[in-house]
Amino acid sequence: MYDPEELNAKIARSHINAEKVEEEAKALENKILENYEVKKDMLPPRAWGQPYDPSKFSMSLKFLIEKHQPEVASYLGFNSGYHSRQAEIEEAKKEAIARMAEQTEKLREKNQENKLRREADRLWNQTHSITQKRVSY
Repeated sequence: MYDPEELNAKIARSHINAEKVEEEAKALENKILENYEVKKDMLPPRAWGQPYDPSKFSMSLKFLIEKHQPEVASYLGFNSGYHSRQAEIEEAKKEAIARMAEQTEKLREKNQENKLRREADRLWNQTHSITQKRVSY
């Protein structure tokens, strides 16, 4: 014989679980909608008590979530590493700028040395005749 109390308990547990899933789905929806570029109509439809299926998100929605909310993208399982790549690119730019500044300073010093040498040569040529030889620098 089937116990009706057991059935009622299963129904109650199922309803409680569905309410928890619904709460989580609503919280996720609110978190996604914090992104100023995302509109509610961009989210895919879902049944009450069912979680969002990230595979049904449009490419635009995924891009916007990943762009502005990388933690949410990771939670939903579609983080492509956009932010870490952007950080690497930014770091590489900073390193390149530092290298260029260093090379510029070396060239500035070398140009200054060459300028002084040219001035010394010009002064030598003005004060000495062609027959006199300059020993070295």
